Amino acid sequence: MKNIHIIFLTLGFFGFAQNKICGTDLLYDTPEKIAIKNQSLSEIYGMPVQKSGTVRIIPTVFHIIHNCGVDNISDEQVFDQIKHINLALRGNDPYNSGTIPYFQNLVADNNVELRLAKKDPSGNCTSGILHIESPLTQHYTSNDVDLKILSHWPSAQYLNIYVVESIDEGTIAGYAYFPGTVGDLEDGIVLVNNSVGSIGTAFGRGGKNQNTLTHEFGHYMGLRHIWGDQTCGDDFIGDTPQHYEPNLGRCPSYPFITNCNNNSNAPHGEMYMNYMDYSNSNCQWLFSPGQKQVIDQTFSFSRAQLVSPSNNITTGVSEINTSFVSNCAPVASFCSADLVCQGQALKVI
Repeated sequence: MKNIHIIFLTLGFFGFAQNKICGTDLLYDTPEKIAIKNQSLSEIYGMPVQKSGTVRIIPTVFHIIHNCGVDNISDEQVFDQIKHINLALRGNDPYNSGTIPYFQNLVADNNVELRLAKKDPSGNCTSGILHIESPLTQHYTSNDVDLKILSHWPSAQYLNIYVVESIDEGTIAGYAYFPGTVGDLEDGIVLVNNSVGSIGTAFGRGGKNQNTLTHEFGHYMGLRHIWGDQTCGDDFIGDTPQHYEPNLGRCPSYPFITNCNNNSNAPHGEMYMNYMDYSNSNCQWLFSPGQKQVIDQTFSFSRAQLVSPSNNITTGVSEINTSFVSNCAPVASFCSADLVCQGQALKVI
């Protein structure tokens, strides 16, 4: 008897459990890890501000870790996400209605743009999107290294974004390590596939998904949660009002005034439209000028090579490619399936 392998691709959609959280601070769960994080961030926040009016280009690679199901998202879904985060980083989020003048005046242009890499670490042509079949797409934060070793490019040259089916059994939407706190292999961002963009597996979630990457990018650049990860905490940013707690899965009405230090955030209330809150993506639309200062400082602290002109040339992102069209030769992507006996009819799926 001779076995014949069938090749197939499955497409589809699945539902999303809302109110998943960011897992970044869960990564710092020991005194040693907390000390590393605090030391790294204190260095960033203490640096002189080096403002930049020049757009910094970040070479980016998406590693789609999948099990041949809906988790193998399309390149178009990645393109959709790239377009959105770039609008957000430049202060042009489409959800910014401009109806709150006070906060409208605090929208920063971060002078940052993500571009899919056009050259891989060996100098070969790439689309900047890799599709890797592995059961590790059902991911656990405790298994971070095993996931990333499947497909990893040097973090000093590329922003590595890993897309998986689930994180910690569906409780987390994404996470990132703070700059300067981990080694080359671990550095980067991990997202659940239906928190990527607004089409494909993310379609129909009512604007609750496309800013997950924007939020995690904030951590990647050294930004804390806006409520300081404690009741009435401090994110150490001067122009972000004190928050009582995360606004998880909701869009408050302006002004949203809470009882922190005798209503210290009155009369304008909490900055719930900030990307570093947990509010729904359809009411998030700003990084503040103070947060931009931290991003500027991080580029001087630990991300300088990433956005250097020489690295932009090496990774092929110096030239704008708004169509996302790759000039690389097509790469076959197959999924393995069941076996059938010789002479048995093949079922096309």
